[in-house]
Amino acid sequence: MKKSAAANRNRDFEKEHQALSAQLKEARERLVELNREWSNARGGRPGVPARDGVHGWHEVKDFPLVTPDGKKTTLSKLFGKHDELIVIQNMGKSCPYCTLWADGFNGFTEHLENRAGFALVSPDKPADLKKFAKSRNWRFKTFSSHGSEFKKYLGFEDKHGDVSPGVSTFYREKGKIYNIANDTLGPGDPYCSVWHLFDLLKNGADDWSPKYKYKK
Repeated sequence: MKKSAAANRNRDFEKEHQALSAQLKEARERLVELNREWSNARGGRPGVPARDGVHGWHEVKDFPLVTPDGKKTTLSKLFGKHDELIVIQNMGKSCPYCTLWADGFNGFTEHLENRAGFALVSPDKPADLKKFAKSRNWRFKTFSSHGSEFKKYLGFEDKHGDVSPGVSTFYREKGKIYNIANDTLGPGDPYCSVWHLFDLLKNGADDWSPKYKYKK
């Protein structure tokens, strides 16, 4: 009887775990969807596909960018040896949340760069970006969009110059560049693992917020 009761409890635990996991998955998906809707509501550039993460084929120009050393470059150079490219739309050194996401990508740099071109684009001036990236020990390539329409065109910077976080992917073929997908970044999204680990704690994230440095 004791073994039977224990087995029943385990089955109950498993059922509840599955039910809560499904609810959590649904809530997280809704949070990501809400982030997208909220960003779209703030308005992007007319004629640019909505930032809903849906794959499409939208040709874009070879936008000018700047290296941390102040050298001019272009979007096409970010592809490297690949025909596909992932660009993290960072908000710059003023955002500890964007810094958290970037710190996380740092550990996956080698894997990401093996699959596609990978780079972070910040609105900060090149010198500021260089100093900040060095302070975070970022291993991936970084570029500045300062003075470029790159973020504005893709909807990650509004007419007031306020930027929002996200990710854009691109594909190049026969000398042309296509924007394939865009998505927003925010707490609970699929692009930062800490939130999902926090979900497993008794009190979840518990109003936690990232900082540049933590007291030991």
